[in-house]
Amino acid sequence: MKIDLLIENIEMNLETLTGFSFHGLVGIIVALIIFSLLLFLIRYEKKTKEFFKFLKIVISVKLVTL
Repeated sequence: MKIDLLIENIEMNLETLTGFSFHGLVGIIVALIIFSLLLFLIRYEKKTKEFFKFLKIVISVKLVTL
């Protein structure tokens, strides 16, 4: 795939997602920021679930030992 078609495809998808038209380098930067925030939120959600699972195990172990 040619790089200009890839950039145009990213711009069109971002425009569809946000409703705003960002062209060129600004569009790519904004798209990368949105994508990075999405990945951060997904990773944050996974960590909080694992943390609460760990807390349940610790609390249940403490209750059993009492």
